[in-house]
Amino acid sequence: MTARVGVGIVGCGADSRKHLPTLIGLDELDVVAVADLDPSRAAEPPARPGNFAQGWTCLTEAIP
Repeated sequence: MTARVGVGIVGCGADSRKHLPTLIGLDELDVVAVADLDPSRAAEPPARPGNFAQGWTCLTEAIP
């Protein structure tokens, strides 16, 4: 069994929207946080069953 890895995405613009479907599709990866200065982009985190992302507008708050 492969361990799952949680990752965060910084910036939710056009480039990240191109790559997010691939990242979300990886069984061993969970996108757990997204951060963008634009609150409307940060409020639309990617999701799929077993894959949760919280949206942040401040990167320093997103990193514990």
